[in-house]
Formats: sequence, structure tokens, C-alpha cells
Amino acid sequence: MRLHFTSGYHLEGDRQTEWTNQTLEQYLRIYCNYQQSNWSHLLLLAEFVYNNTMSMTTGVFLFFINKGYHPKLQAQPDLNLPSKFVCPFIVELDTVHARLKQSITEAQACYQGPADAKRSAPPNIKIGDQVFILARNIQTTRPSKKLSEHYLGPFTVTGKLGSHSY
Repeated sequence: MRLHFTSGYHLEGDRQTEWTNQTLEQYLRIYCNYQQSNWSHLLLLAEFVYNNTMSMTTGVFLFFINKGYHPKLQAQPDLNLPSKFVCPFIVELDTVHARLKQSITEAQACYQGPADAKRSAPPNIKIGDQVFILARNIQTTRPSKKLSEHYLGPFTVTGKLGSHSY
């Protein structure tokens, strides 16, 4: 095993880790105080919020993937509560959460169409086809990238690893 150190904007790093770090930085940037002295206390909450968010890739909550159950976060107004003032607050909070979920769903639907319009369909590549690969992502021993080829190949496709990986 070899250690692989990454930084926030290093393209050579693991992009999924970089995106996760950037998301956690956004959480902390929003919620930490002006002096930024309480960010370390917010890490556990930021991790919990991130893990309790549905993954766009799998469509499953990360907390459920790791633990096998969903954490119970909603207060229930029909339970025996210690104060009569708490019940209306909980009902109002539940209504706010429902409205927020609806707003988020509408916003996602609004952005989905324009985002899909800019995307092109993946190429129809079959096993045995000849392809060129972008040389920018391949480290070579050539001293100058300006004088190197932009594409390497042709290479024969020998297998398909995922929906976009060959």
C-alpha cells in the first residue's frame, strides 16, 4: 500500500475525495462563526449531514449504506411530550421540512433539463474497437508536452469496466 496525499484542487488526486472535501468545506464555510474559531466543533455535524444525504450516483443514503438503517431525525407530535408548547413547534417544523423537500425537488427538476441539454451521449464503443486516448492524462517521459502528441493510440478495447470505463 502506498500513501496518496491529495489537496483540494489537485487534478491528480481522487476526484471523489476532492468533491467530498469541497462539500464539507462548503458546510463549514456556511455555519462557522465570523472568527472561524468553531469549525472543528462542526466537523461531526458536517459529516453526519453529508452521510445523511442521498448519493446522486446510487440513489441511496450513505448512512444507510454504512449502517443498514436510517437515523430517526423527525420529532413526532403524537408522542407524550413534556411541554404543551412543544407540540405546535414540532408540527410547524414538520410542515417546514415538507415545504423544503418540495422546493428542493422543484429546483432539481428545473436545473435537470438545461444540464442534460449540454451533455452529449456517450460514444458507442464495443470490445475490439480501435480508440485513441487523450495524452493529457498520461504521464510520459517526454521533456515537453507542447511537442508531444495530443492523442495516443490507436488501442484495442479489451473490456468494459463500467458504463463509461473501458
